[in-house]
Amino acid sequence: MIRTLTDEDRMIAEVAGELFVGHPVIPATDEPVARYDAATWRHAAEVGLSALAMPADLDGIEGFAALGEVLVAAGAALSPLPLVGSVVTAQQLIALSVAGEHRAALLGGLMAGTSIGTLVAGHRGGAVRVEARPGGPRLTGAVDAVPDGVTADLVLVTAAGPEGVTLYRIDPADAGFTATRTRSVDLTREYARVELAGCAAQPIPTHELAAALSRVEDLATVARACEQLGAARRCLEMTTAHVRDRIQFGRALGSFQAVKHQCADLAVALDDAESAVSHAIWASGESPESLPVAAAMAGAVCARVAYRAADTAVHLHGGIGFTWEHPAHLYFRRAVSDTAVYGDENHFRERFLAASGIPSPNASNDDPGPSPQRSPHQQGVTP
Repeated sequence: MIRTLTDEDRMIAEVAGELFVGHPVIPATDEPVARYDAATWRHAAEVGLSALAMPADLDGIEGFAALGEVLVAAGAALSPLPLVGSVVTAQQLIALSVAGEHRAALLGGLMAGTSIGTLVAGHRGGAVRVEARPGGPRLTGAVDAVPDGVTADLVLVTAAGPEGVTLYRIDPADAGFTATRTRSVDLTREYARVELAGCAAQPIPTHELAAALSRVEDLATVARACEQLGAARRCLEMTTAHVRDRIQFGRALGSFQAVKHQCADLAVALDDAESAVSHAIWASGESPESLPVAAAMAGAVCARVAYRAADTAVHLHGGIGFTWEHPAHLYFRRAVSDTAVYGDENHFRERFLAASGIPSPNASNDDPGPSPQRSPHQQGVTP
């Protein structure tokens, strides 16, 4: 099955596309600096981007279809806005696992755009430990590759304790909290290393948190697949425009058979990615039980296509494609960084097998399970 878009969905995507005009912005440096400011995000929230895929009883816009279209546009522009980290990950986790007045209180500022949220997945691999103290629980540990970890003012942390995984809220102003921007291959996203040193934490009442975390991971995979689809589309557009206009040996570069074949093969691969994303978005709303399989499929296909499209763009642009002044390298950096932090095609194939109930040939009996996210620096792919 594939998604169907309403007129409202298309209108929202069109407005979002206008916000992204002029992106990507080629940075002056590869130092880890702020990629956007609160004013920019508030402007985006005013047109409803922060309320996408949120409950209707909180004046949200239900359904993932409109958000998917916005994410495709964001990926094409390599937008630095916190759509995946805040709107998809943090807000979806709250909407799925927190009820009543707690949910409304946490989502209010996020949906209005006055706050930015992030999730520190400390339960993975026991990265964050919980210590019971007289004044309340304290958290200790460190997690890399936290999106918008410095910018966010609503910080959620998951940690495993004696009673299982618990969701906590921490105050970024707490003396035990440190968030440091880290160098990344991707110059259009913000990543941070979050360190907790006895940080005071407020437990948040939740229900079915484990199921919510699993669904949020799938939704985040779909969201990144949407961005990767948009980035791949833009790479193909840039490349075909260049080879059409570039004259080489008295002929348009695109008239050479080898160049034609590369562009045609990439166009076919994009069709595959489009189908995988459409199915995953449909599954997110209409068939939740099939979402894990659909998300893994979209993740595998789009991770491959985004890298291939960016690599092709760099090479077919010739000498200019290797320069700092041309945006091709930003798309390549995004593709490499996504693979390093969130997983490559093989990672998502493993998830596909697991979600399908098929034993993986690479799995072992003592498999410790998912490992914590690693920063691009840890993966050995720093600039």
